[in-house]
Amino acid sequence: MTLGEKILLLRKQNSMTQEQLAERLAITRQTVSKWELGESEPDITYLIQLSEIFQVTTDHLLKDAPNTSPTSDFPSEKEPMLQRKAKMWIGGIFTIVGVFGVLTFWVLSIVRPAEYGTGTIGGESIIYTGLQGFLRTWNATGLFWFVVAIGAIGVILLFFPNFGKGSAVDAAEKELARVKDEKQRVEQFLKDLEQNTK
Repeated sequence: MTLGEKILLLRKQNSMTQEQLAERLAITRQTVSKWELGESEPDITYLIQLSEIFQVTTDHLLKDAPNTSPTSDFPSEKEPMLQRKAKMWIGGIFTIVGVFGVLTFWVLSIVRPAEYGTGTIGGESIIYTGLQGFLRTWNATGLFWFVVAIGAIGVILLFFPNFGKGSAVDAAEKELARVKDEKQRVEQFLKDLEQNTK
């Protein structure tokens, strides 16, 4: 299996498009396409980044293994996809628990209406009714906000399974690598220009 075929296979196993992979590497989609077609090969900095993105070793990317399936030798390649699916399942369950929990409190506040008085402010009585009165009467405010928090965590896990990945440090490192690459290109251009003007 060639390097390009491995990149293509790993990209698809991780449910990524060429555009998404290119964006993570700060390169163009056409470059990724050329790698996958075997028209060009990534340099060592991109190989390291690819190994980190796909969670495989650089040896796995570089060494030719014509008759072996990469997934059998490297079971960790499926881990990112499995982790995303697990997070989405957990997120779905948490979201359902959160929604049903809030709805349960709301329905109970209608079925068992309660008034909760806290005293007076400036001679005016303060009375809570509805959901807030129910929560205060039954001393369930903490439980209600716990259920809301579980629902919020569920929504985050369900709709943003990669939340927490790609931190600002990762983005800064990618930008630094891109700037260094651009600097090298400019230096090479200046050298070529200087040679051509002599």
